[in-house]
Amino acid sequence: MKNKILYALIILSISLNAQTSSDANEVKQSLNNGTIENQFDYLIKKSGSYQEFKVIKKTWIFKMKDNVSDSIHAFNTKISTQQKEISLQLNTINELNSKVNEVTKQLENVNLEKNSMQLFGMNMDKPVYNSLLWSIIGGLVLIAVIFIFKYNRSNQITSNAKQKLTDLEEEFTQHRASAIEREQKVRRQLQDELNKNKND
Repeated sequence: MKNKILYALIILSISLNAQTSSDANEVKQSLNNGTIENQFDYLIKKSGSYQEFKVIKKTWIFKMKDNVSDSIHAFNTKISTQQKEISLQLNTINELNSKVNEVTKQLENVNLEKNSMQLFGMNMDKPVYNSLLWSIIGGLVLIAVIFIFKYNRSNQITSNAKQKLTDLEEEFTQHRASAIEREQKVRRQLQDELNKNKND
């Protein structure tokens, strides 16, 4: 007996629970709330049938029309708002792209300036500038070496010429002295001969 009462209570609670959930579904499905699809389902479910046709109350049709119009208006408003947001975002993207392009150009200019040197008012790449600079330095060093070599050579030639001149002057002095001595000797001899000839 207790089992029968227990089974009866369980069956009663299950049926009440099922009825409550179907009532909750009906509350969810009405023309005043829910999605348009749920409202159409509610309209089809609650409308009467005549042969193969559905009979729908005019008030429900007008209510459904208002709901659809409101939904369309809400969607159009949402679309318009989203299009404005998209337009603003596109403008922002375009501004950012132009700033990125500007920054990229500035970066290229900075890199160009960093990798170039100015010589005689012309911008030159650093490798070309370095090559030119080292060529000029090498040329100047070569000219200096040649100048030093020529200077030393001409200095040596000048020293040799001075030495030869000194030697030549000494030789000339000696030659002159010997020539004077010879001349004096010859004059003496001549004078002696003249004196001898006079005395004889």
